[in-house]
Amino acid sequence: MIGIALPTQVPAVIARSRRRAQARGSVYVETLITLPVVLFMFFTSWQVIDVLTASTILRHAAIVAARSAAVVGPDEGYYYSNEPLDQIQSGLRNNDIVDAASLVLRAEPHFRDNTFTLDLSGDLKENTMVTAKLSAPYYCLLPYVNAVCGGRSYRLLTAQASFPYQAANLDWEH
Repeated sequence: MIGIALPTQVPAVIARSRRRAQARGSVYVETLITLPVVLFMFFTSWQVIDVLTASTILRHAAIVAARSAAVVGPDEGYYYSNEPLDQIQSGLRNNDIVDAASLVLRAEPHFRDNTFTLDLSGDLKENTMVTAKLSAPYYCLLPYVNAVCGGRSYRLLTAQASFPYQAANLDWEH
C-alpha cells in the first residue's frame, strides 16, 4: 500500500496539499512585499557609498590644488612666460593648478569635465597657508529615484584644503 491513498485518507491528503499551496502563495506575497524594500535599501546604500567616494576624491583634489598652488606660485617665471612670482589667481600658474585638480576629479565619473570651481586664497608669503576651496556638482544617475540627490540632477559637493606656502627666496638666473 505504499503510494496509494485509501479512500478514508483522501480528505486528509487533499487538506495537506491545500495547506502547502496556501503556504506557497503566502511566501509569494511576502516576497512581493519585501523585495522592493530590500532593493530600495540596497540601491540607497550604494548611492550613499558612491557619494562618499566622490566626496573623498573631491577632498583629495582640493589637497592637490592647494599643494600645487604652494609649489607653482613661487616657481621661476621663466616657465610661466615671465609672469610675476606668487600670481596664482590667473594666468599660466593658475592653469597648472586647475589642471592638477582636474586630473584627480577625472577618477570619478559623476564629476563632469571642467564643471568645478576653484577658489584660491591666502597671504602668499613665506610660512603662511594657501587654501584651495573646490566645489563640483555630483551628477546623479536616475535623479528622480535617487534618494541621495532628492529628485535633482546633481548634488553640489565642496571640499577645502590648506597647504604651507613655500615662498622662494632665490634669485633666478639664466
